[in-house]
Amino acid sequence: FGQEDAAILKAMLLGVKEDLNSEIKQSFQKNGIAHILAISGLHISFLCMSLYKVLIRIGLPVWAGVTGSELFLVLYVMLVGFSPSAVRAAVMFSMFLIAKILKRSYDMLTAVSVAAIVIGLVNPGYIYDTSFKLSFMAILGVGFFYKNMAEGINPSAMSFLIPTLPNIRLITNSCLFSVSHNRRLKDMLVLQ
Repeated sequence: FGQEDAAILKAMLLGVKEDLNSEIKQSFQKNGIAHILAISGLHISFLCMSLYKVLIRIGLPVWAGVTGSELFLVLYVMLVGFSPSAVRAAVMFSMFLIAKILKRSYDMLTAVSVAAIVIGLVNPGYIYDTSFKLSFMAILGVGFFYKNMAEGINPSAMSFLIPTLPNIRLITNSCLFSVSHNRRLKDMLVLQ
């Protein structure tokens, strides 16, 4: 690898962006893929699930695959600096692994709730962190709409949303308000 490739790989795997030159950063932003450079649940799930599958495929029992994946998960989250989205993903993936050991079904909304409680207990200040809010809002959105997305969107199943759209807009605007401290609340909440 060249130095430029190494910097991109380092950013994608570890979230370290200091070695990226401004052209590369702008290129990722311009193409709408800058989120690839931030450590997220996607990274953690992909790495840990891949390791889990490899360990199971080579013939290890489930408990050994879970133990190896969990050990890697803890070390990786430590390595990337315990960001709220990384910790959320780690707790959720741990819940998935626990469900595998206990031969239970995995529920995404339960896992995200446990993750919020754990993070809130460890560091209550994260509740005010923008990345915490955006990470959890994204996962809650996926969790609530997963069934309809998996089965194809059924208009009658989605009809319950029509009366709640103003509420969703109000919640979203409230979250965005914490992102932008320079704007006044009345400018953010434009109700129609």
